[in-house]
Amino acid sequence: MLELIFMMIALSKIPGARGSAFPTAVSPMLLHSEKKPFNKEGWLYEPKLDGMRAIALVNNGKCKLISRNGRDITGTFLVIAEDLQQRKGQFVLDGEIVAAGKDGRPDFEALQARWLLSKPYQVDQAEKIAPASFYTFDLLYAKGLSLSSCKLVQRKSMLQSSIENSSRVKVIEGFEDGIALYEACHDQDLEGIVCKREASLYQEGLRSRDWIKIKFTQTNDFLVIGWKKDEGFIVSRTGDPSFKPVGVVQYGFTHKDYQTLLSILRPKDKDERREHLWFEPEVTVRVEFMRWTNAGKLRFPVFKSIIKS
Repeated sequence: MLELIFMMIALSKIPGARGSAFPTAVSPMLLHSEKKPFNKEGWLYEPKLDGMRAIALVNNGKCKLISRNGRDITGTFLVIAEDLQQRKGQFVLDGEIVAAGKDGRPDFEALQARWLLSKPYQVDQAEKIAPASFYTFDLLYAKGLSLSSCKLVQRKSMLQSSIENSSRVKVIEGFEDGIALYEACHDQDLEGIVCKREASLYQEGLRSRDWIKIKFTQTNDFLVIGWKKDEGFIVSRTGDPSFKPVGVVQYGFTHKDYQTLLSILRPKDKDERREHLWFEPEVTVRVEFMRWTNAGKLRFPVFKSIIKS
């Protein structure tokens, strides 16, 4: 009991910490995107894992996991919740749920397959195939105190001292060299890095330039072979004689880009009322994307430019 009292006194002396009722929900702080890594004084850097953002609300033996859009995912990742609810006290964590693939690396497709599972036997089976872990990088509430107005370095320090690593819950460290971390994460085939200002406060639900994500991407050229209503242009590999679709490119276009493409593409099918239009494979576009999926599709493709027609 005395240990708990001493901890509460220590926490209350941290600038920005304030007494608060235990929250019932938290909207995660959002990030801006940039392309190139950097090193700046007053910043720290974390590996970006390819998973699902989640908030863990742990309240004296009970745990609730909430997705970025506010959905209760406790039942979907029950093993993580059971680990957290065994820990004493009240605390709120921000982090990433990651599923391990066959090689032990983060596997987003395996995680995606679990999102809508709720029946216990389905969850148990999915856990055997792709076990999930919670990687936490921020502490937002502890011992009756809201920490969102404390500096990030203070929250990280409290996180390290408050949460012990286990097989299902792990603390993500902050590093001082962003460029070196970027290169190491690239070598390990991770998603990228996150850059955070050490003095940043936790701005719930807001997108702030105090937190910046830098993802690894690939760029390649593809043939435009069709258009899907309400989604975008269908593309195939340039060297594939069968013109098999490998993705639908929806983002990155300006109005001028759309108009230019439509003016140079020659339709095979004249019926514009259909859900799909198919074009002669004559126009090549440059597309940026995260990676190839296991099914041979583009993940998060973004249009960059028209190459030739």
